Amino acid sequence: MRLRRTFLPVAFALVASASALAQAQTTTRFQDGAWPSAAYRNTRDTIIKEGAQALNFGDLDRLRVTTADIGPAGPTWTLLRWDLSAHVPPGAIVRSARITLTVLPTDTGPTNDFYELRRPWTEGDSTPGSGATWLTSDGSTPWQTAGAEGALDRGTTVLGSIGGGLGPQTANLNAAGVALVQRWVDDPQSNYGLVLRGSSPDGVDYASREAADPSERPLLEVTWELPPLPFGPTQVVLQNGVGGYAGTTDAWIDARDPNRNRGNGSTLRTDATPARRTLLRFDLGSLAPGTRLTGATLRLFVNNTGNDAEVYALRRAFVEGQATWNQAAAANPWQVPGADGAADRDTTLLGTLSGGATGYRDVVLNAAGLAEMQGWIDAPATNFGFVLLPSGGNDLRFRSSERNPVSERPQLILDVQPAQLKLIGGGSDWDDPAAWSPPGLPGPGDVVEVRGPGTVTKSAAATSSVDRLRVVGAGELRLDAGRVEVAGLTTVEDGALSCAGGTLRAAGPLLALPGTRVELAGAGAIEADGVLVWIGGTLRSNGGTLAAVDLARRMDVRVKGALDLDGLTFRGGDAEGLEVADQAQVLRLRKVRFEAVAPGAGSRHLSIAAPRLDLNAPGLWFDALAAGQFNLSLTDTEPSSAEDVIVNLEDRGAGANGPGVGAAFEQQLGGAEVNWVHAAPDTTRGVGLGFPQVAWDLNTFAEYATYAAFRDVDGLNTADRIHVFDAAGDGVDAGYWFEVPAADGDIVGFPWWDQLPSGEHVVWAVTNLGRVFRWTNPGSGVGALPPDPGFPQIITDGGQPVVFTSSPISDSQSYLFVAGTTAGSPRFYALDFLSGRLDPAAGLGWVVSAGLSYPVTTQPSLEFLLGFARLFVGGGTLGGPGVTLFQESFDSGPGSFVYRDDAFRGTNAPDAASGNYTATGGRSGGGLRVLTGPNAQGMSGAWETDFTVSGAPPLVQVSLSYRLILDERHEFDEFADLLVAVDGVLYGTPPNDYVVRLVGDGNGGPDHDTGWQTFTFFAPLGDGTHRLSLGHFHNKSTEFPEIARSFFDDVVVSTTTGDGVIYRIDTQTRLIDVTDTSPTQMLVGSPFPAFGTGLFLGDAAGTVYGFDQDTMTPLPGGWPVNPGGGPLQGSVWVDFTAGQVFWGNEAGQVHGYSVAGTPLPGFPLVSPFGDGSPVRDALASDGAGVLWVGTQGGRLGAFDVSTGNPVGPVYRLGRDAPLAGLAQDFRGHFQVVTPKGKLIVVDAPADPTP
Repeated sequence: MRLRRTFLPVAFALVASASALAQAQTTTRFQDGAWPSAAYRNTRDTIIKEGAQALNFGDLDRLRVTTADIGPAGPTWTLLRWDLSAHVPPGAIVRSARITLTVLPTDTGPTNDFYELRRPWTEGDSTPGSGATWLTSDGSTPWQTAGAEGALDRGTTVLGSIGGGLGPQTANLNAAGVALVQRWVDDPQSNYGLVLRGSSPDGVDYASREAADPSERPLLEVTWELPPLPFGPTQVVLQNGVGGYAGTTDAWIDARDPNRNRGNGSTLRTDATPARRTLLRFDLGSLAPGTRLTGATLRLFVNNTGNDAEVYALRRAFVEGQATWNQAAAANPWQVPGADGAADRDTTLLGTLSGGATGYRDVVLNAAGLAEMQGWIDAPATNFGFVLLPSGGNDLRFRSSERNPVSERPQLILDVQPAQLKLIGGGSDWDDPAAWSPPGLPGPGDVVEVRGPGTVTKSAAATSSVDRLRVVGAGELRLDAGRVEVAGLTTVEDGALSCAGGTLRAAGPLLALPGTRVELAGAGAIEADGVLVWIGGTLRSNGGTLAAVDLARRMDVRVKGALDLDGLTFRGGDAEGLEVADQAQVLRLRKVRFEAVAPGAGSRHLSIAAPRLDLNAPGLWFDALAAGQFNLSLTDTEPSSAEDVIVNLEDRGAGANGPGVGAAFEQQLGGAEVNWVHAAPDTTRGVGLGFPQVAWDLNTFAEYATYAAFRDVDGLNTADRIHVFDAAGDGVDAGYWFEVPAADGDIVGFPWWDQLPSGEHVVWAVTNLGRVFRWTNPGSGVGALPPDPGFPQIITDGGQPVVFTSSPISDSQSYLFVAGTTAGSPRFYALDFLSGRLDPAAGLGWVVSAGLSYPVTTQPSLEFLLGFARLFVGGGTLGGPGVTLFQESFDSGPGSFVYRDDAFRGTNAPDAASGNYTATGGRSGGGLRVLTGPNAQGMSGAWETDFTVSGAPPLVQVSLSYRLILDERHEFDEFADLLVAVDGVLYGTPPNDYVVRLVGDGNGGPDHDTGWQTFTFFAPLGDGTHRLSLGHFHNKSTEFPEIARSFFDDVVVSTTTGDGVIYRIDTQTRLIDVTDTSPTQMLVGSPFPAFGTGLFLGDAAGTVYGFDQDTMTPLPGGWPVNPGGGPLQGSVWVDFTAGQVFWGNEAGQVHGYSVAGTPLPGFPLVSPFGDGSPVRDALASDGAGVLWVGTQGGRLGAFDVSTGNPVGPVYRLGRDAPLAGLAQDFRGHFQVVTPKGKLIVVDAPADPTP
């Protein structure tokens, strides 16, 4: 149960007089994929069916109502729920509500009725135990009566009726229905939705939220307004549970049981024999001092008649859950037991409760009562409430504030006379009396309205106290100094509230409607006096404080719109702490200090719920926590989507991140993942390239920077960036970066840091369009820094354009080396180190063309011998097709291919994907199509067929034509990956496990379209039957018609022999001095020359070679080795200090060998993280007995080399975050970049068995 201490202003429950100023009405529509925006996906619906009592139907695209369904005869009812909590603020007054359902042509029929549901239920996904059935509300919890028929299951009052004719039908909810929606607004946790039932065997089918067309999905329209502005006499009604009010506390005390607390029952009592008395208090803190009280009535519901009760004022505070006959609160006894002392209560009679009849009974307070309560309004600290004493020995009983129904709870009805309306317009000075209408500064009891457009600024140090504050008309209230204290409601209805040095104190709720902003900066502060802070817009900070005034009255902060925090102190939240709802966007969360967690088990500093999230949150600080409390409670609200709610937090110990830091205090729900890392900067985005590189001065060896590269930082085909961070691995962004414009192509491989002979620190990068970039690192700057003068160089070779195919590498003195092609022929280029130019005739660089029998297929490696550099690169070819094993042109149909939903990445959205054959959908003639979307997350589908391999060929070649199209409406965080797999192993374009990825840009225009392309890959497959899968993965679609389509044609599977070669290039002779053709397959990754140990690299068939780099002959022992298990697409890692060699393969195995060619004990590691994901370049040892492994499934962890056992935590960075490379810095940290645009730095664990 969610417990809150939330105090809403009296205006939230007022009954407006004729002179109250009504607010403008707003109609908010709720429909998945359409309203309030295309991102809304918070409708839930399903059917429950007596004829299939144990089945869940949560993913059907239709709903149904009938008393006699097909199959075993019996009723079928529909359950419906819409979440309103992010779009209608608490305390809003609901004026009307209506529901529209689309009746389908499959079955029209009679009118059906809506009823209230009274218990939580789960939609489910049609799998056993996933959601509501005829027998259970959530797959396991039984209804009170099967079919949701019990009094605890549903109400019996008809709330509205809906027709059964074809097409859209609308039900206007009656008064009871509107009252129910009002309750959902006031208390979102009470929103269990509705059940739609009928009385006829004639069934009706309705479109569900899974319907393909969003306009046909269930629609709820709510018309509401904020509380009216109180001018003239106004009646205020205070009652727990009405209008969001929760300020009533009560208990009865009993002389016969003097130490027992009776503060949580539903009944209160007064009696003389035995002596029993009632304590009762209403919080009035939101009434502005100066508000004049003209009348007061205490209304109680008598349920057992008795003698009258007399009302007196208490003079001592009591605590509802602690008060007894002997004490007002723990360790605070009454002066005289029973609250009978002069310090306990007053002796002036304030009014009398008549006990002669049951039902509602009014106590009209006399003049003394009015005077007493006026004092409470003017001085809230004197409000200790009432005590009700018996007038005789006949027991009188009446309902308490815990009673249900809410209508029977105690009410306090006040007639008040507020002050005047004060207006100020944009461009004005708050502290200028002449700027106000009427003139004069506002005072206590005034209702203030800041009207835009423009900004009203408060820059004087003075304090202003007002009753209520509104910001409207695109206005902004900016507090640069001083204080504004608001006794009642603060609403930002259109515009912004900014505290940039001044303070807003909110004694009543602060509501920021959708589309608005609440901003904090510098010394600015918002002080919340035990009230609700509801952010339907954006909460943004660059410093500042958001805090409770008194930790005994904690604030309830709920972010429903967006969170963008860059420095903030958050203190005194309720049990949820800073609560970020599952409909909110988390734009930034950094440098936030969380203080003073709420007492009690289950309390937390920060709560985040999301359907998908990938967040680096650096610099967070957590105050001390007790056992059972949490620094972060992270919830995946769509757990069927695998591992897509991830938050990376920094843990550098209590000194840096507070005593509440670390995994011991985290809470992960629904499959969400919290990773505690050394550094998690939030300044990068795009697709990670290579691995982070720590640069040091080549003369002094002093470290000066870490470089991390990212491609397409703002979407597909956009600029690439190389970010600059501190060298210590603490993730401190230097604030500047080096950028490659999109017009110059994409960075190939990874950048290369270097030092010019003159001492400047530089960074090199080459692109696939033949550009060479160089930047000098100035050590400071802001934003994108330009390349050095003369760069980029556009390289040509003999007048022909050059295409680079590898990363650059240099000798730091004469040349920058890079592989590529000229007019399609393989080349190896040595560019002039100072200018980056290639002009052999002018003595600027040279080209190796002779002897390159095969293209270069690896990254280059370099080794110095006697002061001269020699280069190693691998090459090869996978040859042409040999014997055809399988072929399909699709000209006459799909052949042996069969379509399957949810074929990739653990997706579970079967109704969001489909496959079909089309006679004109191929590259020429027929072809296969997979379609995903719209309006779903985690979608995939594939066409599959089996083929047979025989004769044990070393490799099998698969060639196919494909086309991928992504609808133009997709946003930056929405993408589709074209995927190809054999036996469940994905084969992509290295270093990725996908062939191509299309990412949305939200810009409209034409669809993103690859056009028809050809993809060829090679796999080492043993004899037997194998399965080929062709399709795509689509991460999400949030509106119609966001769809992704993949097409396939001309599939050929054949044998091939291939060939491989290792080139050694002498930089003195500028020739290939050794060519080793012993490899039988194309070389991959990057050669690893370990001085004094050997040269190691692998090929596509899974063979690893060890050579003496001087003689280029195989090392003694077992080299080359092929332990089997799968091909290689990554590099070999050599720990030359320990004499050990490691590599991973596409089957997810990690092999370890000694340099003598013998397997290490405990190796291979077979699927070290249990997910079978390939291991490519993300492999490195720390030289101290620990091996780090990263997978294409987004896992990162360390292993004890001597045993193969895991060491330390496993970091789950997301199944769609394949790790392509990692590196150790000079402080012992390991660093990695992810394709989701993140830099992660983790601490190296100690080797447990050194």
